[in-house]
Amino acid sequence: MIFIKKTNSKNQAFSFLETILSILIISILLNFAFIKYQNAKIKQAILEAKLKINDAFFYSSISSLQNHNIHSIQFDLIRKKIFILDTFQKKLKEITLPKNLLYYHTSSSLSNIININLTKNGNISQSFSIYIFNNKKYVEYKISFYGFDRSKFLKINNYKHVGKNIHLNEISNYHKYTNEDREEFYTDWRKE
Repeated sequence: MIFIKKTNSKNQAFSFLETILSILIISILLNFAFIKYQNAKIKQAILEAKLKINDAFFYSSISSLQNHNIHSIQFDLIRKKIFILDTFQKKLKEITLPKNLLYYHTSSSLSNIININLTKNGNISQSFSIYIFNNKKYVEYKISFYGFDRSKFLKINNYKHVGKNIHLNEISNYHKYTNEDREEFYTDWRKE
C-alpha cells in the first residue's frame, strides 16, 4: 500500500512576497555588479588612452631623433585618432583612442584638429597638455609635454587627478588658474 503524505501548500512554495523580495535583491545585486563593471571598463579605457598618447609621442620623438627629420603629430579630437606623419606629411602610423572618453588640448582648444611638429632632435617647440575625461565629462588624467632646448628631447609628465571634480566646461579656466597657482595644482594632481 502506498501512503501519500498530505502537506500544507503554504510550506511548499514561495509566497508572492518572498518571490518579489528575491527578485528585488537579485536586481539590486545585478545593478551593483553592472555599475562596477562599467567603472572598471572606463578605468581600462582611460589607461589605454594614456598609454596610446604617450606611445605616439615617444614613437614620433625617437623616430625624429634617429632619422634626423621632422615628424608631426595630428591629434583629431572628434574622430579620437592620432596620426603620425613624416616630413612629407605621409602617414606613418594611425592610433585610435577609446571612443567613450573625451579629450582636451590646451594649446588650441578652438580647433578639433591639432598639429604638433617635432624637431629633428625629437623635441617640440611649444609645451602643452592633453586632458583625458571620463564618460561623465570629468577630468581623470593630464599629460603634459615639455620641450627643453638644453636636453633637446621631449619630456612627458603624467598626472592622475585626485582633487575635486573638474567638468569639461570648466577645464580651460581651471588650466589657466592652476598654471598660476602651483600649490593648488599639486593638491589636485598626483604625478605618476
